[in-house]
Amino acid sequence: MPNFQVLAIITLCTSAVSLILCLIQHFRLRRELHRVAELRASIAELEAQLMALQRETESATHALAAQRATPDDAGSKEIASGHATVKLGLTERRYRVLRLARRGLDARAISSMLDIPHGEVELIIGLSRAA
Repeated sequence: MPNFQVLAIITLCTSAVSLILCLIQHFRLRRELHRVAELRASIAELEAQLMALQRETESATHALAAQRATPDDAGSKEIASGHATVKLGLTERRYRVLRLARRGLDARAISSMLDIPHGEVELIIGLSRAA
């Protein structure tokens, strides 16, 4: 009978170890599920921020397009002070060159203010005088 008792104790110990291992795995999985939930919340927050940035970008793009479409003094001052990094379209360049020429600036000054080649400024002014 003692062999059966030893066998029963060994079986009981094996079952206890298996139970402990299962509990450890259970708590690891719960911890991982909690991490996954946190990551999903972070992803949702980042997606919301990304959407807001996309809306801001679209709004700024539309505003820039509207500014390019309707030339005004504020836009030309920005170009004149050298803060603009946007290339002007042909019509916009022509408009600004002629406006500055009417104010009495020479072709070299206009060229440096608008960052347009000197020859192009002279051509625009010359064509407007011929027309």
